[in-house]
Amino acid sequence: MFWKIEALTAKRSAITMILEGNLEDVKNQAISDGVEILDVSPDYVTFLKSIFENRKLSLNALAVFFKEFADMQRCGLSVNEALSTLNEQTSNTVLKEALRKIGNFVNDGRSLEESFGNTRIFPKIVCVSLSAAEKTGNIPELLDHLSEFYTRKSENRNKIIR
Repeated sequence: MFWKIEALTAKRSAITMILEGNLEDVKNQAISDGVEILDVSPDYVTFLKSIFENRKLSLNALAVFFKEFADMQRCGLSVNEALSTLNEQTSNTVLKEALRKIGNFVNDGRSLEESFGNTRIFPKIVCVSLSAAEKTGNIPELLDHLSEFYTRKSENRNKIIR
């Protein structure tokens, strides 16, 4: 669900924010953003718009995302640092929003499977695979495999279309 939040910043300026998630997570996100919540109400207009929006990632976007995520993990960045960096670098609005949500869930101590699953844009196989990789400590290797999988899938799709 989408929520419209009326709030005050630290400098006492009134702002309006639209956040997606359950009410508790949205309130926690607003508080972690450093605002004082004045009012929270459901935003049905944004909800209806989101239904008709394309909220999927292309095969190429998935391949690039997983490759860059794997490279950052191998360089020693934490999951949070890598997600934050990827969020800053991407221009894909769907991926940007998903990375923000994943970062918030990971910061709350949730698993990668749950964090990626809550975005509802990653395939179930990604979430289940991340769960196994997290338990075995093979996250960079899995991310490389996912990148290769989506690269090949994209290439095969393009060949079929041609």
